Amino acid sequence: MGDLIPVNIDDFVEDFLKNIIGVDVLDYQKVGSGGEGYTVIYVCNLDSDQSEVLRSTGFKQTEDDLWIFSGFEIEINKLKDTPVMKYLENLQKEKWSELIELRCEIDNNFYTKCNKTIFRSTHNTPRTVLKWYGKLTVDESTFNDFISDLYKILVEIDSESEKIAEICSSNFLKGIRCYRNTRIAHDSSKTDQLKFAEEYLNNLIGTGYPKHWYHFVGAQIRIIEDGIDFLNEIKLKEGDIFDIFTSSQARN
Repeated sequence: MGDLIPVNIDDFVEDFLKNIIGVDVLDYQKVGSGGEGYTVIYVCNLDSDQSEVLRSTGFKQTEDDLWIFSGFEIEINKLKDTPVMKYLENLQKEKWSELIELRCEIDNNFYTKCNKTIFRSTHNTPRTVLKWYGKLTVDESTFNDFISDLYKILVEIDSESEKIAEICSSNFLKGIRCYRNTRIAHDSSKTDQLKFAEEYLNNLIGTGYPKHWYHFVGAQIRIIEDGIDFLNEIKLKEGDIFDIFTSSQARN
């Protein structure tokens, strides 16, 4: 229901433009004139897609770095029928493809060198990969479904692979696991995990408790990006991880 209420322009700039769309907002001001109000934002380094997003939300460009919006509130729910969604969908496709390609590359490398993969694959894995290509999580239910599937293809790893978390500095594994355990499995006894899940989301999108549709979409995309960073760190530390697998095979 919250999406039906107009969003204050301050929240829109901070939450949506900066955190979700990635617009580099240098400054913004609210100006009153003749009984009317205007919001002026100063931006830089806009690409063509971001410019189209601004136009679709009602902003008008007056200078290269200056855009003006009539009013101090935006009906955020109406953006679902604008180029904003296509922009987010294309961004999600790009990031999701990169994530899955890295996963395949890493597993192929490890299987070639030590006849073992890091991530678990089943007959459902390809279907899961295709399921989320370009699919945005616009509500809590869909977002939780996404987290559950992401857990299966990247986080649900065996005991030896678990040692990867000790080698890598990324919070990706722990963040997804804590969110799944406390927000989806509803295990309220895990207070430390609940706090970590909140902090993890807050670091990604500026809030630990998503409520608007764009919060869930933004969290989905930022989590995918965090997963990409995690997989790139694995690639950088492949030697140390190979040693773990080799030692495990020697003991067996």
